[in-house]
Amino acid sequence: MTFDPTTIPAAVVDRLTEDYVLWLTTVNASGEPTPTPVWFVWFDGEVWIRSQPEGAKIDHLAANPHVALNLNSDRTGGDVVVLNGAGTAQDAMPDAAWEAYVAKYDQQISGLGFTPESFAASYAVPIHVTPSRLRHW
Repeated sequence: MTFDPTTIPAAVVDRLTEDYVLWLTTVNASGEPTPTPVWFVWFDGEVWIRSQPEGAKIDHLAANPHVALNLNSDRTGGDVVVLNGAGTAQDAMPDAAWEAYVAKYDQQISGLGFTPESFAASYAVPIHVTPSRLRHW
């Protein structure tokens, strides 16, 4: 079955748009899943993440692009959202995706002492995830 982001339920799109933290799980060189909490933006049915160049996730993705993306569930195990897909390090994000990222995390970025420009310079590697599967309940 082909993943079609236009068929995602509105409640899931709301979570993907409004949640601030997503767990990116990559696979390390020994085949071990490695989950990492990250900031992200849902843009045109895809996920964009920023990483520092020396981040282990960059090496993981170069060797194996398979990823899982998880939002936190509620306290009783409901409201689950899991995406599987392929992640790749990119040279740049689409301008509109970067603008959405900055709008979402502006307070957090400034709270860490960054401007959007200095944040982009430090977290200089955009990661693009193309989902292939969605599970939710």
